[in-house]
Amino acid sequence: MSLETRAWLALVALAVVMALLLFVSAGSVRYWQAWVYLSIFFGAAALSFGEGIELSDGDVMQISFAGFGRPLRNPVQITRSEETLVRAYPL
Repeated sequence: MSLETRAWLALVALAVVMALLLFVSAGSVRYWQAWVYLSIFFGAAALSFGEGIELSDGDVMQISFAGFGRPLRNPVQITRSEETLVRAYPL
């Protein structure tokens, strides 16, 4: 399974869990604030992921806002290696 497919499946799984937490605790699916929250949260996530932005080694991600002073710059360093699964053990 490709990394993109796994990312989309993880996003769907997160949406289901968050929806269950919100609507079960409210006791109704007529909780409009939860619908607004979910649509904004997952809409932004899906649109930003679906845009297809790809970074290359040496790129610099920069976020700036005039009211906050100097911009935040994060250089991208991509290490090419084979994908490996990491096993986590409970304490």
